[in-house]
Amino acid sequence: MSRFPVLCAPCSRRSTCVRGFSLLELTLATALGVMVVTSAVGIFISNRHTHDATASLSRIQENARMAFDVLAGDIRAAGGNPCGRNLVLTSVVNGAGDRWWASLGQPVRGFDDDEPFPDAGFGSVPGQRIAGTDGIQITSATAVAMRVIEHNTSAATFMLSGNRDIEQGDIAMVCDVSQATVFQVTAAAPGSGALIGYDAVTGNPGNCSQGLGFPTRCTATGTVYRYRDNAALSRLDARRWFIGYNARSGRSLFQTVLRSNGGAAALVDEEIIEGVTDMQIRYLFADGNDYVAASEVPASRWHQVRALRIDLTIADVQATPATQASTRSRSLAQTIALRNAMP
Repeated sequence: MSRFPVLCAPCSRRSTCVRGFSLLELTLATALGVMVVTSAVGIFISNRHTHDATASLSRIQENARMAFDVLAGDIRAAGGNPCGRNLVLTSVVNGAGDRWWASLGQPVRGFDDDEPFPDAGFGSVPGQRIAGTDGIQITSATAVAMRVIEHNTSAATFMLSGNRDIEQGDIAMVCDVSQATVFQVTAAAPGSGALIGYDAVTGNPGNCSQGLGFPTRCTATGTVYRYRDNAALSRLDARRWFIGYNARSGRSLFQTVLRSNGGAAALVDEEIIEGVTDMQIRYLFADGNDYVAASEVPASRWHQVRALRIDLTIADVQATPATQASTRSRSLAQTIALRNAMP
């Protein structure tokens, strides 16, 4: 006898058959799930923006700290030398009057945002100063000084206690308790010889005389002056700070530093800190009541500047599109006193 399948009866309230979700229940569950996921994504995005903004501000503050550190170090040391203050200053470097880096007579010299450097104007290529930003030139003797054992005026040589870093072509300064003279080194062997020369025949730009006395006379012998034993000799540190374009279509803080290049004195531009977009500097005299712009400082009074106020505008070059509007740049200021100009 054949058997026919038996179909289940519709579920009744007392039956134990399994029921599925209705369309309304599925819709409500999906909507709740979307709301939870959307809220989680929103919290994540908000936290990411907060993190990016905080990181952006941290980068700006770090760049500002580094920029002010390097500027303050140079400015505080401006005009310094190993022998003290109120010395008679002279220079035998050829064209010293036209070369800001060839003497200590003007340790600080500022330039307003519309005043170009005399030997380097404004420009738009990498390494050139940007119009609308201030600049400053600073000279001092380096802190590392070597002791003079003997000064031979006829041979135009110094015997030192040791030569650690002075090279042929460097601009150097020698001083004692009476005077200080800037000259170009024409012979040196750092690390292996303690004798350096400063003749008036070789060198670029060279010396106009081998007489290191005051007043300067640009003749073969000039004004003869023999520096005493235990006089101090060191390199002249000349630096220029400005805002220039970098190779990445942005702006950076640059320095121009004086170096020896193949026996010749040369100025080399170096990018120091990226993202510094503007620099404005004002100056204070010892008898002044307020800071003034460089254009208000008479040429004869630059040596009387006692302090500077520097305003830097710094941008975060790594800012994301979401944080550019709120953290793109910040302006920060610092006041710096010239250590060697203090009473």
